[in-house]
Amino acid sequence: MRYQLWRSGQSVDLSREKKLGEGGEARVFAIATMGLAAKVYHRPTPERVDKLRVMLENPPVDPASATGHVAIAWPSDLLLHENGSFHGYVMPLVARMHPLVSFYVPKLRRLERPLFDYFYLVTAALNVATAVHALHERNYIIGDVNESNILLAETALATVVDTDSFQVCDQTKGRIFRCGVGKPEFTPPELHGKDFGLLERTREHDCFGLGVLLFQLLMEGTHPFDGVYPKGSEPLELENRIAAGHFPHGNAGRCPMGPKPIAPPLEMLDPALQRLFLQCFVNGHARPTERPDAGTWRSALAHAAQTLRRCLVNPQHRYWGHMRACPWCERTSRLGGVDPFPSVQAVKKRQHLLQQSTGAKTPFSMPPRRTPVTALPMVHPRAVVGIGPPGRTPVYTRPTVRSRPAAPANKVHWGWMLWVAFIILRGVFSATSTVNTTPRYSSTLPSATHGTWSSTPRPTVTQLAEAAKGFPDKAEEEKSFRSSIGARMMWIAPGTFRMGDVRGGGEANEKPVREVRIATGYWLGETAVTQAEWGAVVEKNRSFFKGADLPVENVSWEDAVSFCAKLSEQEHLAGRLPLRIEYRLPTEAQWEYACRAGTTGDYAGAPQRMAWYDTNSDGRTHEVAKMQPNAWGLYDMHGNISQWCADWYASYRPGPDFDPTGPWDGTQRVARGGSWNLPSRSCRSASRFAVSPESESSRVGFRLAAVTFRTVTPSASDLLHREIQNLDPKAGSFLTPRRSAP
Repeated sequence: MRYQLWRSGQSVDLSREKKLGEGGEARVFAIATMGLAAKVYHRPTPERVDKLRVMLENPPVDPASATGHVAIAWPSDLLLHENGSFHGYVMPLVARMHPLVSFYVPKLRRLERPLFDYFYLVTAALNVATAVHALHERNYIIGDVNESNILLAETALATVVDTDSFQVCDQTKGRIFRCGVGKPEFTPPELHGKDFGLLERTREHDCFGLGVLLFQLLMEGTHPFDGVYPKGSEPLELENRIAAGHFPHGNAGRCPMGPKPIAPPLEMLDPALQRLFLQCFVNGHARPTERPDAGTWRSALAHAAQTLRRCLVNPQHRYWGHMRACPWCERTSRLGGVDPFPSVQAVKKRQHLLQQSTGAKTPFSMPPRRTPVTALPMVHPRAVVGIGPPGRTPVYTRPTVRSRPAAPANKVHWGWMLWVAFIILRGVFSATSTVNTTPRYSSTLPSATHGTWSSTPRPTVTQLAEAAKGFPDKAEEEKSFRSSIGARMMWIAPGTFRMGDVRGGGEANEKPVREVRIATGYWLGETAVTQAEWGAVVEKNRSFFKGADLPVENVSWEDAVSFCAKLSEQEHLAGRLPLRIEYRLPTEAQWEYACRAGTTGDYAGAPQRMAWYDTNSDGRTHEVAKMQPNAWGLYDMHGNISQWCADWYASYRPGPDFDPTGPWDGTQRVARGGSWNLPSRSCRSASRFAVSPESESSRVGFRLAAVTFRTVTPSASDLLHREIQNLDPKAGSFLTPRRSAP
């Protein structure tokens, strides 16, 4: 089996190569030495070679090319026999990828990759939508959208395969190569019963299949049209449900069936995603053009991923901020202790191998589960109710029932007194709960929240005490600390400042000036991240100016966010950083607030003493902390290297703001601070720059921030509402609220 590549002329002997698989259409071989995979057809046809030539001449832009990953396994060359006849094609070899079902089916995920949590599933959905969007941008239609032609890595990176089955249009000749196959469970209602070989597919058809895949990724493998019909009614087959539009989730009674009892509720999803699924499966049933396209899904998922929170009881539980309680803890209780996303400790103890109903032997002994009792009302976030310590499977033993004599009439009933005391303490604690308005970003491991739920058992005193240990006193929280890589993190206390060009004469993008309140304290790096600190987490240093104490530069926004996530995970696993704290990039408001350090001028001090810029830098970066710090002990905020911020770039909103996080979408990110090659005017506290997140420059680096994530309770939400109501729009400033969050 010796073949020749059409473009390069290289000879390939597939008899020596490993066969990856074989189907009714072709065989696939791995050419490891060339980093390629070869697909050899059993019955090659002239139509196939014409189609592949069109694909070779018009490849899509691979959205993951900058990372070295292949998101679209596109043909790269034709495979010819020694006699010159066409036999197949070669494409990039994709290694260590797995079918989507092994990730979104809970049982398979728990057994094969138990630490692949919900944050990764959301990221995977984002990557799938991004790949489909890239194909649609070049007018390619997948046609046969299903779970088998998209693979996923354990890093949540996605790859679209079987690209030779796509619908391809040869615009030069006006010829369409159709996709003649499709799976009924991913086929839109308007195509059921049609001959695919005679149909011209459209993006709307792909968008239905994409919606099904995203629904399964985010909803524990549940098919969007799977449900339960009322007793006495005749259930339809799945493809007939699709054709009839029987979407049982959030359909306001317009569907004759309801969701399966074991299915996660649609309300668990971010509200924007809920609307898109209704738009896809309800509105889009009769009007296919109303289905969200891949770009809309990509934007919504990117925004939603930023708002994911982390559960304090099990850090592997991630959920959206509109939920008052962790739905995965409640789901674990409903499943009899089987956790969809087991904790790291549970995985180490092999507790994730527990099966709930088969009666099979488990790797550990388990006492019988207690029947849930009536839950307590909402309590202070320190009192985590109904779930054991982090990493422990929530298992309860049935108490021994003993008869006891009734309490004498003249004795105090201590149980009722304790209950009254608890109600009083709950009110006190609720009034001082902290509002969590910290932004979440797609490459970090976001926040932690937990409350109580109607389905959880009453906590024990030991559980309440254990839960309270995770929250330090405010005095302890305000201490500065050093990270494991040696970066000193300075505590930045909450406060209010005027953001933007307060002195006048600045740039248009620094207006309008508005009053901004930083309600939640945070830590910020004393200096920008140095190359030595970078090397402690990431091996490759691409900085243009080399030096251990020089700031790292030539890194993209994605590189900086990935560094923060890796450092957080590294220190969490080592026990150096509490799970309630995460490293990330500062928001633009946090950066300017820290840069000003209580000042109101263009600079926090004399720029020639605090910054390196074009007239004193000698055309290069300098070692950090060689200039004077600002009043809060932060070095090089004005110059030496510009620094990435977390926000998307956009114009400022008018009026006062409360912990602003920037717009939810965009094309460019914000960079702050002057640089070694910029004039002193660009070193002002208000100066801001729009930079593509993929770009790498010798003048842009980043600075670490660290944020404590807290719990949102109804009382805290009410407090936030009161503070917003206390804004004086006429004066354009904050008024002192009746009660302020600590």
